Amino acid sequence: MYLSQSQKRQIMKSFSELEEKIDSYGRCSYKLKYKDVHRKEIAREFSHTGNGYVYGVDLPDYSKLADSRGWVNIRDFSETKLRDIVTKAINYYGGSAISLEINSPRVALKEQTFVKPDNTQAGQITNVPSIKHRIIRNIITYKQSDLKQRDFWAKKCEGFESGIYIYQFDNTSIPYPYNFNEVFYIGKAKNLAERLLHHFTVDNRLKLIEGKQCLEWFYHNYYQSKKYSFNIRIFSTSLSEVDQIESLLIGMFALKFGAAPICNSNVSREKFKRNYELASRSIKQLVGNILDLIS
Repeated sequence: MYLSQSQKRQIMKSFSELEEKIDSYGRCSYKLKYKDVHRKEIAREFSHTGNGYVYGVDLPDYSKLADSRGWVNIRDFSETKLRDIVTKAINYYGGSAISLEINSPRVALKEQTFVKPDNTQAGQITNVPSIKHRIIRNIITYKQSDLKQRDFWAKKCEGFESGIYIYQFDNTSIPYPYNFNEVFYIGKAKNLAERLLHHFTVDNRLKLIEGKQCLEWFYHNYYQSKKYSFNIRIFSTSLSEVDQIESLLIGMFALKFGAAPICNSNVSREKFKRNYELASRSIKQLVGNILDLIS
């Protein structure tokens, strides 16, 4: 016998570590109350339909049930099973936390994190059949010599040419003005493999000396230090649309979180408004789905 939404809510409310939030559609999401956690939101979209999701891609007992985004649908879970996955998620994502504190113009990182096994995944984004998506996980686990090889990136980006790429922390979130998020850079590329190769081979010394808060600075601090795990998401888009999609994605991210990703420049209000008005309905839907995926 399936649990009702009210029964599931009562179970979730019994966890003192969680904070409930209800959206305009009556769906419930649950975030950890801790200030410094690996992942802020561990359960989402508990609705009257019976659906509900717990983030479980890293939980050994549930990782095989996770979708391409890392969420496990608990629609058919019993009370015992629901309590089990939530307890394990709290223990996993709430422990040994990392905190990021923004002290302009830099971000200071505290405490070392762990490294997960390598895993490169590819698939389709839900409701957007025309765009391919892949996650290249745990960049810090690769040898620097490998990351400087053209063949390495050609293999990782096989089947992808032009598109969007997103740098995203694996185990921590950034305190943006409106909410926390793992994304620290959104970029575009005519050739994804060549562009990612460039990020790990370009001479960054001048920018590092100037202390600019840029992707090169993050590369120096997070990759070379071997302490802070991050992933790269790639999305295949047509060459003619890549500029528009990048601009809209950065602008919509800023609207949702109060600022552009910390290694990006802000898109001007005028440019964003102009691009949004010119964008087709399908492009807006696609950008919205990407934003949902990384939120």
